Amino acid sequence: MAITIHRAVVHELIKEKNEEPQPLHYRQSLLPVDNESVQNVIAGVVNIYGRKNNSARYGVFRDDEASGSVPDSFYEYSELEDVSDEDFMVLSKSVMQELFREATGVAFATGGHILFSDYESDGVRFYLAAMIKQKSGFAFSDTLGVEDLEYIDLSKLHQAIKINFSKYSAYQNADDIERQDSTYLSFVSPQTSQSAAGYFIQAMGCKAGAPSAKATQAAVDESVGFFESKEDLKAHAPNLKRALTVYLEQKAESNEPATLPDIEGIARRFFPTDDEEQADRYADEFVTYLNREESGVPPEFPVNKTKLKTMTHLVYKGDDLHLEFDKEDIGGNPSARVYFDGAKVIIKDLPQDLIDKLNQQING
Repeated sequence: MAITIHRAVVHELIKEKNEEPQPLHYRQSLLPVDNESVQNVIAGVVNIYGRKNNSARYGVFRDDEASGSVPDSFYEYSELEDVSDEDFMVLSKSVMQELFREATGVAFATGGHILFSDYESDGVRFYLAAMIKQKSGFAFSDTLGVEDLEYIDLSKLHQAIKINFSKYSAYQNADDIERQDSTYLSFVSPQTSQSAAGYFIQAMGCKAGAPSAKATQAAVDESVGFFESKEDLKAHAPNLKRALTVYLEQKAESNEPATLPDIEGIARRFFPTDDEEQADRYADEFVTYLNREESGVPPEFPVNKTKLKTMTHLVYKGDDLHLEFDKEDIGGNPSARVYFDGAKVIIKDLPQDLIDKLNQQING
């Protein structure tokens, strides 16, 4: 993953539990992007973003009164043809002010250091804001200096948001129908805004909303794709697909959301049983693969019944004929339950109820 850092800065929101936030602590200049510590921290944050235990949810900015100022501030920033250091600093301070406002009055909320960066990853431009913590026993200096970054704990993201500039621009130019199937940002956050750190996402003006149809199809297609990319898992891909389909059908029937941990659990059934460490590595890689931006499977999503039906059934509706087959039953071999020889369909193992109805229709 090639990362090019255009700009970066870190500020501090000072707040302890059961206390109101103190005045914001701003770093007075941008971080030197050619500094190795700066590069390592940003690369580290990007690397763990979306990995297991740091799974990202996908969405867009809110468009109601509760959105705050960040969506408008980001829009103005994204429209700039020639971004200056001052432009970047102004946006970061605007975000900090919203964080201060949202943290005020939230008793159990705590502050932290917020890392901002405008960077490119494999040629795609992103805006990143992430709450970072230092390793136990270390503390930032008053100057929020570069040397402090050496002791950042990169084992887990506490709160973070990442915005894809090109997807954001496409969304701005899309019609209402296209927008229903689009997202341009993702965030790592506690599940509810009422949690101690949930104010971060509230301040950013985000709302989760990955299209359920895309998530439903991606959960199956991307899982199968992952298995097919591994030599020792490839043979299990068909069985994995069937197991995932059954799981999604059950969730759709019960109106419960599908979750990444559940999907991981299903995949684990087919991982090597003689090497626990390898199975754990596969699990981490599998979840990361599904949650990455290209796949877009969020930690939790409602199953889209219509999409699931098209994935599992072949449906034909004509003026005088209506057919619906489970795709698993269709085959070009005479042994298939629904055998198609290129010109006609032969259906075997008919349910007794249907046999009775056919006999009644023919024989009276």
